[in-house]
Amino acid sequence: VTGVQTCALPISPLTPRTAAGQVVVARGAAKAGAPGLWVTLHRIGRDSAGAVDSVRTDGEGRFRIPYRSNGDTSTVFIAAARYANIAYFSDPVGAGPANVVVYDTASTGVPLVIESRHVVVAAATPTGLRTVTEVIIVSNPGTVTRVAGRGASFTARIPAGIANARPSEGDVGEGAMAFSGDSLLVTAPIAPGTKRIAFAYDVDERNVVELTRTDAAASLEILVEDSAATVAGVPVKAEPPIAMGPRTFARFTSGAVPGGAAVRVTVPVAGDGVGVVGMLVGAIALAMAVVFVVALRRGAPAPVTATGAALASGGEAP
Repeated sequence: VTGVQTCALPISPLTPRTAAGQVVVARGAAKAGAPGLWVTLHRIGRDSAGAVDSVRTDGEGRFRIPYRSNGDTSTVFIAAARYANIAYFSDPVGAGPANVVVYDTASTGVPLVIESRHVVVAAATPTGLRTVTEVIIVSNPGTVTRVAGRGASFTARIPAGIANARPSEGDVGEGAMAFSGDSLLVTAPIAPGTKRIAFAYDVDERNVVELTRTDAAASLEILVEDSAATVAGVPVKAEPPIAMGPRTFARFTSGAVPGGAAVRVTVPVAGDGVGVVGMLVGAIALAMAVVFVVALRRGAPAPVTATGAALASGGEAP
């Protein structure tokens, strides 16, 4: 057409790349390559995610998977391997090797530690109903993945008499979490490293929330949607209040909390807590830097022979 200029839009070339690494089995201080395991490369983008390709590891547990990248820096590629029916993942593929560390499993003899417990108490509704969200950071300091066996891989005490207990946004989904009386039961595998277990429940006390017979924890944090709130039962430090929009949240922290402690949160003023808990839980997760790739990433110490962190999930095979 005369007088009309046209131009070609730039097209990002698909750059050939290779995800290369090694699958190693960690047994105590010893590490050995895992031969014959399927390794799948996953692509996680802003608009879609899925498997790219799969190969088996060689006799030394090594693998190479060619793929193409369009240069979108928001897209992440992760290698996954399944061992003892548990999926483990590499760090995001980058300049270094995409190593995957896997572990043997046991249902007993694998100690777990609660590194921290975070409690978010929302303001009461006009009817007095109050939502409490808890985030427990569980650490497996060993080199064996804790599995449920015929019971649970992890249990925690929760207040008696609560209503509508349900999973919240964390590393354990609805199918691997149950509530029975005053107990939280988790059946997901707990690999070496840390796992974020989040859940919520409702209480009908308008001004008081009691967390009785708590489990021992290395630290405790309580956020309450009321600057006049107080905490009793364990020594706490009143931190500066946190402002989020028009609302203010009292914040309390404590060091080591002994097992069996009774924590009592008193809130003299009621209000509307709708829409706040999710934001606060997200803030906790961000502050702790425990979310790397949602539903895939779990932190774990990198072994000597592998630069990537090991992860575990109870989902489908990679």
